[in-house]
Amino acid sequence: MNLKDKSCNVKKLLEYKSNSYKRKYFILSTLFDTNILNSERLNEEFNCYINSLNYSNGKYPEESSLINFCKECLKDSNSSNFLVESRIKFIKKYNDLRNPVGGKDTNALINESLDNIKFSNKHIDKKLCNLLKESVKYKKSILVESEYITKFINENEEEIPSDEDLQSIELEDLEYESQAQDEGTDENKIASFKEKIINIFGPITGGLDPAKMNKQKMARIWNFGSQEMYKPGQKGPVRDAFTEFEFFVGKKLDTFTRFEDSGLSTLAQRKVWIATTIDFCLKMQKQAGYLLGVSSEEKARLSKGLDASAKSDIKKALQSQTGSQGFGKSLSDEEIRSVYNNLHEYLVIGNYDPESSTITEKGLFKILARASVGRSDSISDFKRTLEFMYPLSDTRAEFDKVEKMSDEELQSLRQQNIEFDKRFEDDNDVELDIEEKIEVDVIDVDKVTSVNNTPETMTASDAAEFFKEVGEDMKRLKSLIEKSTGKVNPDIFSEFQTDLEGNILPDIKQIPDTIPSEDLTDSEVKEIEDILVKLDRKERITILNYDKRGDVYNDLIDKSVSVDEYLSYMKSFKLDSVDEPMKWRDISRSSYGKFRDTAGARQYGVKAWMKELFYSSNSDEKANIYANLAERWFERLIVLDLVDDKSFTRMASKTGNDKDEKIIPYNVLKDLEAKGKYTRSNKLKDVSDMLEIVNAYTTNPKYVKRYFDYNRDDNLELAVNEKLQSIRNYASSEDEYDVLLKKLELEDKDTAAYAILDSMFNGNSGFRIFATGLLKEYYSQNIWPVIEINLAQAIKKYFDKNYGKGMIAASLPAGEGADSVKQEEGKVLFNKIIYLVMERTGIKSTGTGVPIVGGSREQQRQFFLGKTDPRGDFASAVNKYKAKHSSNIQGVNSPMFGVDDVNMLLDDMFSNTGIIGEEYFKLKKLSSVTSNEIISWILSYPEAKLDQAIILGMSLSDFYKRSETDPMITDVIEEIGKDTKKALADYKKKFGSLLAKGTDLADYLDDFGFDPVDLNSKGASSPGGKSFQ
Repeated sequence: MNLKDKSCNVKKLLEYKSNSYKRKYFILSTLFDTNILNSERLNEEFNCYINSLNYSNGKYPEESSLINFCKECLKDSNSSNFLVESRIKFIKKYNDLRNPVGGKDTNALINESLDNIKFSNKHIDKKLCNLLKESVKYKKSILVESEYITKFINENEEEIPSDEDLQSIELEDLEYESQAQDEGTDENKIASFKEKIINIFGPITGGLDPAKMNKQKMARIWNFGSQEMYKPGQKGPVRDAFTEFEFFVGKKLDTFTRFEDSGLSTLAQRKVWIATTIDFCLKMQKQAGYLLGVSSEEKARLSKGLDASAKSDIKKALQSQTGSQGFGKSLSDEEIRSVYNNLHEYLVIGNYDPESSTITEKGLFKILARASVGRSDSISDFKRTLEFMYPLSDTRAEFDKVEKMSDEELQSLRQQNIEFDKRFEDDNDVELDIEEKIEVDVIDVDKVTSVNNTPETMTASDAAEFFKEVGEDMKRLKSLIEKSTGKVNPDIFSEFQTDLEGNILPDIKQIPDTIPSEDLTDSEVKEIEDILVKLDRKERITILNYDKRGDVYNDLIDKSVSVDEYLSYMKSFKLDSVDEPMKWRDISRSSYGKFRDTAGARQYGVKAWMKELFYSSNSDEKANIYANLAERWFERLIVLDLVDDKSFTRMASKTGNDKDEKIIPYNVLKDLEAKGKYTRSNKLKDVSDMLEIVNAYTTNPKYVKRYFDYNRDDNLELAVNEKLQSIRNYASSEDEYDVLLKKLELEDKDTAAYAILDSMFNGNSGFRIFATGLLKEYYSQNIWPVIEINLAQAIKKYFDKNYGKGMIAASLPAGEGADSVKQEEGKVLFNKIIYLVMERTGIKSTGTGVPIVGGSREQQRQFFLGKTDPRGDFASAVNKYKAKHSSNIQGVNSPMFGVDDVNMLLDDMFSNTGIIGEEYFKLKKLSSVTSNEIISWILSYPEAKLDQAIILGMSLSDFYKRSETDPMITDVIEEIGKDTKKALADYKKKFGSLLAKGTDLADYLDDFGFDPVDLNSKGASSPGGKSFQ
C-alpha cells in the first residue's frame, strides 16, 4: 500500500476524533524515524502517551508535554539542535493550519462544539494505536505530512516552510482524498460537472461517459446479445441487441397487460419511481453545495480573511444563484446523509422489495418532502404526474375499456398460452402452480400441513446439500404433475405428408387432440407428500455462518457431548476429510479386521473421544502435562547421547561392513580436536543448537499454555497472525514483505515458539506420537477402569437410597465393579445403566445438520424408556428381574417399576450433581489434582519403557512421512515396535559401557541433574501395543 493511500485511510479514521486528538496524534506520528525502540524508557513513555490519548479521547496528555517528548526523542536520535527546532516549528505551524484552535471563524466554532462531544470507539482507538506503534517499529510514515518533515526539513534548510508551502501540502492531500476512480484524469477537472454526471449515471453506464454511449454499448453492458440474423427454426422476429434491451425494459415497466413474468405491480412501480426521485433530489442538492467546483467546506476556509461585509455580499450572491436554479433551500452534507440513511432504513424494513406492504407511498413521500425541502409545489406536480404515468385505477374512456375476465377465464387463457408455447419452445424452467395442477383431494392434506414449524439451523454446507436435494425433488415433482395432467397431443401439429395419390397421411381423424392424464399410484402420492414436507422445511431454515463454529465447539466441549454430535459438528462446518470414514460401520470396515462390526468401533471411538475430552477440558493443566512430557523426552535423548555425541562418536566403516565400524570415545575426540586433527560436523552442531531451542520452548509452560488456550488474549496463533497481517499492510512490495518476514522469524519469540510448538504437537511428529501413547496408557490404566468401578458403587448407593438398602447388589464389596455383582442381585441391570451413562448405547448413527448440544442425551432417554427400541426398555428389564428372582423392589408410585422410576433414574444419571452422574462428570474433567497425579506417573515411568516409546515415536513419524500407509493398519505399528525394541536393546548392549555410571558422559549429565542409563531397567514386551494404536 503506497503512502498516500495509507495516509488517506488514517485520516478517515481521524474524522471521528476531536480536533485536540488530531493535533496530538499528528505530533506522535512524526516520531516514526526516531530511535525510540532503542530506549526502554522512551518506548515506555511513548506507549503511555498513546494510551492516555485514547483513554481521555484527546484530552490528555498536554500538547506541550508531547512537544517536549518529541524534542527529547529527536535529540536521542542524534539530531542537531537546529534540526530539532526546525521540525518543531513545522509541526506547530502545520497543526495550526490543519487543526486550528482558538479561532473565531465559523469552522473553529464548529470544531470547538464537536470537541465537546464524547465519541469513543475501541476498534478505531486500537487501530490508531497499532498504526503508531508499527510506524515506529518499521520506521514507516503513516501520514504524508510526517514524511514531508523527514524529506524536506534537514540541516541545510535555511528557514522553515512558509504558510504558502504548508497550504500547498494540505491542498495536495485534499486533492488526493477527493480523487475519482480514474487516477489519470487531470487534477484540475476532478470536480468538474462532466465527472459528476458520470458518477450519477455510473450504475447504468458502467462508469462510462453517457455522452459517449451508444445503443450497442448499452446493450453490451446489460448483457443483451444481438440475434444478428435469421436462423432456421427461429420463432419471432430478428432484433438487434439494443432492441432486445428495450423490449426487456418495456416489459418490466408494462402498466396494463401484466401476467406472472411481466414485472412489478403498478403500486410497486410507483414506489420505485418515488424512491428514484428522492435519490435524484439528493444528488441535485449535493451539487447545489458546490460553486465553480469548490465545496462549502473549502469556501469557508478560503473566506477566512474576509470581513463581515464581504461575507454578507457573497452569501446573498449564493442565495440568489441557488434560488435561480430552482432547487429551493439547500441541504448541508450532514442533512443529505441523514436523508439517505432514513431512506435506507425505511427500505430495509421491507427487504428492499417494492411489493412489500411495509413500504408505503405515504412513508416515501415523507422522505421526499425532506429531500426537496422548500419545494412543496413541485411535490404536488410530481403526484399528478405519478397518477398519470402509473394510475391505480383504469382511467381510460368507457368505450376503450374491455370487460374484465373472470378468474376461470383468465386461468383458461393462461393455460392455453402455456400449451401453445410448449409446441415451439423447450423451456425447462417453467414454474408450475402446484395447487392448480394437482388434484388436492388425492394428497393427505392433514399430513402435509401438520409439519413441525420449529426453525431449523444449518450451516452453508448442509444447506447447499439440502437445496441440491430439493432441486432434484422439484424435477421429480414436475414429472409427476405432467403425468397427472392432460395435455395437447403434439402429433396434431406435425407436418402433413401425402401418398402418391395426394391423400393425407395419417388420417387426421385417427390422431387424438389430447393425451389423457394418468392416475398416480399410492407410492407416487406418498412421494409428493414427502416433497411438500421438504419444501416446508426449506422455508424454516436458518443459515449459521462458519464464523460461529468456535462458539458451537466450545458449547460442545462444555456440555461433554457424545462422539456422534462432534462428528456432526465436523461435517456441518466442513472440518472433516472426505477421505476419512464418517460412520461407525465404515470405521470398522477400515480397521483391517481389528473391529468385527459397529459395536467394537463405537466402543473404541467413544473411549478415544472421552480421553481427548478429558485432556482438553483444562488448557492450563494440559500445558503442564505436555511441558513435563517434553522435559522427559529431551532428558532421555541427552542421556542416551543420541544428539550431542558427548560419550562417543561412530566412524562408519570404509568397507561397508558394520563390524569394521570404529567407536571413538569423547575424550579422545577432544584431544584430536585440540590438536587440529578433528573438526566437529557443522550439521551435528546445527542439530544440537536447534534441539536446545526446541527444548527451551516446549518445556516452558508459559508458551505451551498460550499455544493450547484459544480463549487467551495472548494466544500464540492469534498473536502471530496479527503480526503477519501487519507485515502485509506495511510491505509495499513482495521483496519488502520477504525481508520483513525473515526479520520476524529471526527476532520475534512468539513466531519462533508457535512454529516449533505447532510442528511438535501436531501431525505425525515423533514427540506427538510419544506423548499420545503415554497419555493413552495412563487413561486406560487409571481413569477408564475407575469410572466403571465408581459407577457400579454409585448405582448401588442410588438404589439403596431410593428403594431400600439391599434391594440390588447387596453383597457388592467396596472397590469392586459390575463384574462382581451376582446375577440374583441384579447384575443384568448394572451394565444397562453404565453403558448408557458412558454413552455407549442409545445413540443413533451420525446424521446431518448442526448438532443440538446434549441432543444425544435426549435420544438416550427415549431409548431407555423403550420408545425407540424395546431392547432399551429399563422398566421392563427391572420387572423381568423382579419376577425371575422374586425381588421385593417396587416403584416409587406403584408396585411395579414404571416410567416415573426410569425418568427419576435418568435425571440422576445425566446430572452432574446426581449420585450416579456426579461420579461420571468429575472423571471427565481434568483437575489440578489429577494433573499432578499424571505428572507424577510420567516422572516415575520406567526409563527403559520410556526409551522404547521415544524411539518408537520417532520411527513411526519417519515411516509415515516416507509412506502413505493407513494408520488404521495396526500390524505395521506392532512390527515397527518389535524392530525398535531390538535396535534399542542392541544399542545399549553395544555402547552401555560408554553410557553408564563412571563414564565421562555420567559426569556431564551430573551437571544437569540427570542420572546415566540404567542398564538393568526392563522395557515393555510389546512397545507397539494398544497405547500406540
